[in-house]
Amino acid sequence: MGVESNHEKNPEAHSLAESHGLQTAVLTESIRRLTEVIELQAQQQRSWKIALRNGLFAGLGGILGATVVVSILVAVLQPFRRLEAIGPMIDKLDTALHQKNGR
Repeated sequence: MGVESNHEKNPEAHSLAESHGLQTAVLTESIRRLTEVIELQAQQQRSWKIALRNGLFAGLGGILGATVVVSILVAVLQPFRRLEAIGPMIDKLDTALHQKNGR
């Protein structure tokens, strides 16, 4: 007659141990799911901030880029003001730019 384990002597202890193991597995899975949800929420919170920052920089870059392009275009076209074919168009462009700037 060999040594009997506690589970063989007491079936209730065996059932309790299995129940405890099952509860531990359920709790572990619940914690894993909650951790995933928390990580997803943290990522989404960071992503809207990053999207906002990127949008602001893109808008600012577009405005600055357009200003530089128009400035260069006006500077390059200035010598051609005296030509009869292009002169009036350049004058209209210059007038329109000055009116928009309030000059």
